[in-house]
Amino acid sequence: MKKIPTTFYNIIYIVGVKMEERFRFHGKDVIFNARNSHWAIIIMPDKLLIDNFHGDVHFHIDKKTKIKITILNSDKIFFKVMKHIESEKGLDKYKLLEELR
Repeated sequence: MKKIPTTFYNIIYIVGVKMEERFRFHGKDVIFNARNSHWAIIIMPDKLLIDNFHGDVHFHIDKKTKIKITILNSDKIFFKVMKHIESEKGLDKYKLLEELR
Protein backbone atom coordinates (compact mmCIF):
# COMPACT_ATOMS: atom_id res chain seq x y z
CA MET A 1 0.00 0.00 0.00
CA LYS A 2 1.23 3.47 -0.86
CA LYS A 3 2.41 5.45 2.15
CA ILE A 4 0.29 8.57 2.60
CA PRO A 5 2.33 11.59 3.71
CA THR A 6 1.17 13.83 6.51
CA THR A 7 2.03 17.48 6.38
CA PHE A 8 1.42 19.10 9.73
CA TYR A 9 1.64 16.73 12.64
CA ASN A 10 1.66 13.10 13.48
CA ILE A 11 1.09 12.55 17.21
CA ILE A 12 0.84 9.18 18.86
CA TYR A 13 0.34 8.75 22.57
CA ILE A 14 -0.76 5.91 24.76
CA VAL A 15 -2.34 6.42 28.18
CA GLY A 16 -3.30 3.19 29.89
CA VAL A 17 -5.44 1.28 27.41
CA LYS A 18 -6.36 4.33 25.33
CA MET A 19 -4.53 5.12 22.11
CA GLU A 20 -5.01 8.12 19.87
CA GLU A 21 -3.36 8.99 16.55
CA ARG A 22 -3.83 12.34 14.80
CA PHE A 23 -3.05 13.18 11.19
CA ARG A 24 -3.60 16.47 9.35
CA PHE A 25 -3.54 17.05 5.61
CA HIS A 26 -5.66 18.69 2.93
CA GLY A 27 -7.31 20.76 5.65
CA LYS A 28 -8.69 17.69 7.46
CA ASP A 29 -7.83 16.31 10.89
CA VAL A 30 -8.20 12.54 11.00
CA ILE A 31 -8.24 11.14 14.53
CA PHE A 32 -8.05 7.43 15.31
CA ASN A 33 -9.08 6.67 18.88
CA ALA A 34 -8.98 3.15 20.34
CA ARG A 35 -9.96 1.97 23.77
CA ASN A 36 -9.99 -1.74 24.60
CA SER A 37 -12.05 -3.39 21.83
CA HIS A 38 -13.82 -0.18 20.76
CA TRP A 39 -12.48 2.37 18.30
CA ALA A 40 -13.52 5.51 16.45
CA ILE A 41 -12.27 7.42 13.42
CA ILE A 42 -13.21 11.11 13.49
CA ILE A 43 -12.75 13.51 10.59
CA MET A 44 -12.74 17.18 11.53
CA PRO A 45 -13.91 19.86 10.78
CA ASP A 46 -16.63 17.81 9.01
CA LYS A 47 -17.53 16.05 12.29
CA LEU A 48 -17.74 12.71 10.48
CA LEU A 49 -17.57 9.64 12.72
CA ILE A 50 -16.98 5.96 11.95
CA ASP A 51 -16.99 3.67 14.99
CA ASN A 52 -17.91 0.34 16.51
CA PHE A 53 -19.36 1.64 19.78
CA HIS A 54 -22.88 0.37 20.50
CA GLY A 55 -22.66 -2.69 18.24
CA ASP A 56 -21.66 -3.06 14.60
CA VAL A 57 -19.29 -0.84 12.66
CA HIS A 58 -21.23 2.16 11.41
CA PHE A 59 -20.81 5.52 9.69
CA HIS A 60 -22.46 8.60 11.20
CA ILE A 61 -23.63 10.97 8.46
CA ASP A 62 -25.03 13.25 11.18
CA LYS A 63 -26.01 12.87 14.84
CA LYS A 64 -29.17 10.88 14.08
CA THR A 65 -28.21 8.88 10.98
CA LYS A 66 -26.06 5.73 11.35
CA ILE A 67 -25.27 3.56 8.33
CA LYS A 68 -23.79 0.09 8.82
CA ILE A 69 -20.65 -0.68 6.82
CA THR A 70 -19.28 -4.08 5.92
CA ILE A 71 -15.56 -3.56 6.61
CA LEU A 72 -14.94 -4.56 10.22
CA ASN A 73 -11.19 -3.96 10.50
CA SER A 74 -10.41 -0.49 11.89
CA ASP A 75 -6.99 -0.35 10.20
CA LYS A 76 -8.49 -1.03 6.76
CA ILE A 77 -11.14 1.63 7.31
CA PHE A 78 -8.53 4.13 8.53
CA PHE A 79 -6.33 3.60 5.47
CA LYS A 80 -9.33 3.83 3.12
CA VAL A 81 -10.28 7.15 4.75
CA MET A 82 -6.72 8.46 4.40
CA LYS A 83 -6.50 7.28 0.77
CA HIS A 84 -9.88 8.90 0.00
CA ILE A 85 -8.81 12.27 1.43
CA GLU A 86 -5.53 12.09 -0.46
CA SER A 87 -7.14 11.21 -3.81
CA GLU A 88 -10.03 13.68 -3.47
CA LYS A 89 -7.83 16.42 -1.95
CA GLY A 90 -10.55 16.69 0.69
CA LEU A 91 -13.64 14.79 1.75
CA ASP A 92 -16.78 13.75 -0.09
CA LYS A 93 -18.66 11.88 2.66
CA TYR A 94 -21.14 10.19 0.32
CA LYS A 95 -18.38 8.94 -1.97
CA LEU A 96 -16.43 7.73 1.07
CA LEU A 97 -19.51 5.90 2.33
CA GLU A 98 -19.80 4.07 -1.01
CA GLU A 99 -16.11 3.12 -0.80
CA LEU A 100 -16.63 1.68 2.68
CA ARG A 101 -19.83 -0.27 1.95
